[in-house]
Amino acid sequence: MPKTGDIPMDVKAALTTILNYHNQTIGILYNPGYASSISVSSVAFDSGKVTVDLTGTYVHTKDKCDPTRFNDQLRYTIKQFSGVKEIFIRLNNAPLTDAMKRK
Repeated sequence: MPKTGDIPMDVKAALTTILNYHNQTIGILYNPGYASSISVSSVAFDSGKVTVDLTGTYVHTKDKCDPTRFNDQLRYTIKQFSGVKEIFIRLNNAPLTDAMKRK
């Protein structure tokens, strides 16, 4: 997708594309969030800080490294946009990393 320059809209579009893809691979690349059902509720951008609110369910796969991969996949997708200096991602009102911990 071409970037519009509207960071919240561009971030939401990029993340929505990734989160809506539920195959284990995207082309030849592994998709660590394939088993999860997560969507973007909102994206805010202020003074270099992007705050993303996600809703849904993170589903653990058999690979214990997938939570880190998934978090990195989302963060690196957001980092591609000019002006982004800080990223905060929440899933169901909790920090994403907390929401993905095995219980």
